[in-house]
Amino acid sequence: MLHTFPRTHNNARQFSNTVLMLKFQLPTPTTCPHCHARLFYHESSEQIFPRVRPPHELLQIFSSQTFESRNFREHIRSYNHVFSFSSLVVHMD
Repeated sequence: MLHTFPRTHNNARQFSNTVLMLKFQLPTPTTCPHCHARLFYHESSEQIFPRVRPPHELLQIFSSQTFESRNFREHIRSYNHVFSFSSLVVHMD
């Protein structure tokens, strides 16, 4: 048996406002006053993390003009890809 549908079967095109819909709107997002990040609904900006000073070696490799530093900066994306698939495991005795 072949079913035939009326021409108005596409509900997306024939949408009418007579259907009761529940409208829900979240409050406007807030911004962190310290780092200007957008905060989620119910997320507070009261948690402040202390600034961590980078190690001397890290500062050296980014600011120095040695061959190793320039090579590192030139290939930093490759290093990032390599380390993104690795993990560190620490066993504390």
